[in-house]
Amino acid sequence: MTSGTGYSAGQRIPDSLYTVASSAGVYEHLQGRCDTWKPDRAAAEAAARAAPAVITAARINRDFLLRSVQYSLDLGVRQFLDLGCGYPGRDNVYDLTRHTIGAAAPVIYVDHDPRVWAHARATLEDGPGAVAVHADIMAMDQLLADRLVRSAFNRAQPVTVLLHDVLPWCPDDDAVRKALAVLRAWMPPGSTLSLTHLTGHWEPDAMAAAAAIYTQHGLACRLRSEREIADLFGDFVQQGPGLTAVGRWPEDGPHRSVPPARSAAFAGVAVKPVQGGEA
Repeated sequence: MTSGTGYSAGQRIPDSLYTVASSAGVYEHLQGRCDTWKPDRAAAEAAARAAPAVITAARINRDFLLRSVQYSLDLGVRQFLDLGCGYPGRDNVYDLTRHTIGAAAPVIYVDHDPRVWAHARATLEDGPGAVAVHADIMAMDQLLADRLVRSAFNRAQPVTVLLHDVLPWCPDDDAVRKALAVLRAWMPPGSTLSLTHLTGHWEPDAMAAAAAIYTQHGLACRLRSEREIADLFGDFVQQGPGLTAVGRWPEDGPHRSVPPARSAAFAGVAVKPVQGGEA
């Protein structure tokens, strides 16, 4: 595992990072894991009281990672960029590719939280294709220009980009649109964009209350509508059931009997057109 630019391994992590909630820590706690800090637990438990669906949503979202990566592997994609990777757990992208195709595909893990970055470096199995980069995805130009990112990928071949439960924690709509436009332009034709995003589509009042609680805990949360989430894919072509509740992607998946409201988020996997793709 190689470290990327943006944070020095010898630099002290600021105390403030242990006194406010983080999206990665909240996500861990909602999944029932113990590697969390007190502010993460407080924010997650308060949000779950306001909107119990966020607990189910976190676990369904984690399962979607497995289905999404497998779908891209079945399409023949052999390069992965995991943006806002969070704390790596069992069945991380690197392991999934190795177990499926018999060899580990190049995987770049990116997170802006130095704790997550340090944890990824320490816990992910060392391998020639596994790279952890500390970067802000809203500075997409800088991220994609990183030496390690540039050297990891063959731009003549498609890349799968994972953006799972990341963009709700980026409340600036204009910055998100610009970052996604840069990302889509960079992705080679045939690449897949896999995205999940919290929404108030099914339970507007409860989810708005949960988002307000996250914000009160120092974790700005922006719920987006189905239309706003669909627009993040640009002209990429939706696959399978299209943009739908995370638990309904695919339609015959393990969570097909779970009401869409329990997903609390939309999911989509879309392919960049080979001809006429965004540039």
